[in-house]
Amino acid sequence: MPNFIVPMAIRFFFINLGIVVAIHVVVGILAFYGYVDVLSRSGTSVVLILAAGYWAGYYFHRQTGRPAEWAEAWPIGAVLALIQAATDGLQIGLVMLLDVPDKNLAILSKADPAILVPAMIFGYLLSLVGISWSMRSFSKVLLNAEKKKRQG
Repeated sequence: MPNFIVPMAIRFFFINLGIVVAIHVVVGILAFYGYVDVLSRSGTSVVLILAAGYWAGYYFHRQTGRPAEWAEAWPIGAVLALIQAATDGLQIGLVMLLDVPDKNLAILSKADPAILVPAMIFGYLLSLVGISWSMRSFSKVLLNAEKKKRQG
C-alpha cells in the first residue's frame, strides 16, 4: 500500500461528499420547483465511481510518475470503495432529510434483508472493480499523454 493512501483517502472523502451534497441540493431545489419528480441514486453512484477512479489514477500518477499496476490498484480501489459506501449511506440520509422522492430508496425500504445484504456486497465489489479499472486506465492515459507531450 503506498504511503500516500491516507491523504488521498481523506481528500477523496471530502471531494466525494462535496459532489454528493451539491447534486442533492440541486436536485432538491429542482424537485421543490417541480422540474424533477424522482431522483435515481444509481446514476450519481456510477458517476462518482468513475470520477473516483480517474481522480485516484491522476493522484497516483502525480505521486509516482508511473501508471498504477493491478496489484496497486486493487487495495487503493478497496479503500476508495469503502469511502464510496460510506458516502452512499450519507447520500441516503441526505435524500431522507431533503425529502426528495427516490425510487431506489423506496425499493430498498421494502427489500428483504436476505436479498438486500448480498445486493449491497455485490454493489461494493462492483465499485471496487470500477474504481480499480478506471484508476489503472487513467494513470496509463496520463503516462501516454506525457510521452506525446515530450515527443511533440
